[in-house]
Amino acid sequence: MKEEELWVGDMLEVIVSGEVGTFEGMHRDLLMIKIDEKIQYFRSHQVRLAAIQFVDAPLVESKSSEKVKMPTINFDPVIDLHLDNLSGFDSSRWPYPLDFQKQQCRNFVEKAISLQIRELTIIHGIGEGVLQSAIWHLLEEFSEVVELREASHSGAVKVLLAYN
Repeated sequence: MKEEELWVGDMLEVIVSGEVGTFEGMHRDLLMIKIDEKIQYFRSHQVRLAAIQFVDAPLVESKSSEKVKMPTINFDPVIDLHLDNLSGFDSSRWPYPLDFQKQQCRNFVEKAISLQIRELTIIHGIGEGVLQSAIWHLLEEFSEVVELREASHSGAVKVLLAYN
């Protein structure tokens, strides 16, 4: 991503953590991103445009009777954990690719839960089953996960989520 293409207010996602915030400008060669009312600093390769955006949605009256635009959430409920499909992998930072894949999966599931998405597909591939096993164990950590189903000839898992 090129810093010169960003506008103040653009929604950016921190690649490693999945946190989303607004672009507030530059400080030297660092992007200033406001996340949870706190300014944090990142290099451009550490962030990407977020999947959540404000679009030309209908105006909705708020409690104060002013009209506001409601966000439209663009969330892809499918993640492909093959390394060549994940952005941000750096072997010097992640000497064990499996750790990076698990972290990306965790971020994906946490974001889905925060948006109360009901169904996900996680593509882990067939291989030797190492990633598949790690992903199934990771999913057991989330109380919102109510069902796991093998999909795509055991190269993926369908995840059903429920909320109180």
